[in-house]
Amino acid sequence: MQALQLGVLADTSIHLSKLRELIVECGHEVVVAEQSRNFDALISVPHLDAWIVSLDLNTDLSLHVYEQIEESGVPVVFEDFEGGHMQAADRKKRFTHKISECIGWDKDPTSTVKPLAKYVWVLAASTGGPEAVNRFLKAVTRVPDNVALVYAQHIDSSIHTSLIRMLAKHDGWQLEPISSGKHIAAKHLYLISPDAQVEVTEGHMLMPQGEPWHGPYKPSVNQIVAKVARVYGNTSGVIVFSGMGDDGAKSCQYLKGSGGQVWVQSPLTCTVDSMSQSVKAIGKIDFEGSPEKLGQQFMEYFDSLAAQHAVGQ
Repeated sequence: MQALQLGVLADTSIHLSKLRELIVECGHEVVVAEQSRNFDALISVPHLDAWIVSLDLNTDLSLHVYEQIEESGVPVVFEDFEGGHMQAADRKKRFTHKISECIGWDKDPTSTVKPLAKYVWVLAASTGGPEAVNRFLKAVTRVPDNVALVYAQHIDSSIHTSLIRMLAKHDGWQLEPISSGKHIAAKHLYLISPDAQVEVTEGHMLMPQGEPWHGPYKPSVNQIVAKVARVYGNTSGVIVFSGMGDDGAKSCQYLKGSGGQVWVQSPLTCTVDSMSQSVKAIGKIDFEGSPEKLGQQFMEYFDSLAAQHAVGQ
């Protein structure tokens, strides 16, 4: 396969050296390598297929660097060096898997165009949601090829960055906080801001509108789910996790009527079960379970769709 041109960023010189060594051993080229504190000095970076980073997102500096590279539109692959006891062959195998999951290198190494998602599912949550969604994402160990996730979490702007830190650690999904217009690409996780409304366009884009959310919920799950259902119809879905209130119940009924899937976290496993219960009350639920069971069912559901598609060809 064709070698990739990669940029390397790390907080420490030791991790920087380890990343360079790992990349070269896997047959790729290191185009630029810097410690995170020197990132602003990189005025002009040549074309990169991806950034490979080892950053502590609990520090302001590293979070600043992450936000900058995220805005560049270049895929970001995290290598956290957990499990220092791993054999070299196992580490290379894991790294290659991360590359293939994040940028599709094993499928079309010469392509720079991100394939659009066929299926778009909303993750909806409020109180207790971040912990539940984190468990769900950990359980999804095989990311479907043609799916994007749109995460609408009731949250205060002041802790929005903490949510980014949590989500950025999940392999397989390319995290995209919505600060500008984004095409809805496969294997991407889009985080909706509590500060501004977002439109889902017929051109399969998420477009910030520059206007605050109307009503008591920020962001509004009802609005996001309805907009996704309007564009994606029977290839849309929603998973309602732990949360207070009934935001999302009305639009879940609309999404179900459009042919989409409606799943909920089982109320007994929720920190607060109001959102799940309000959606269950509409009587249109396709599946419910703990975050781990939802993750397992998510993989099985899309495996089944892929098998049906293969038979139909």
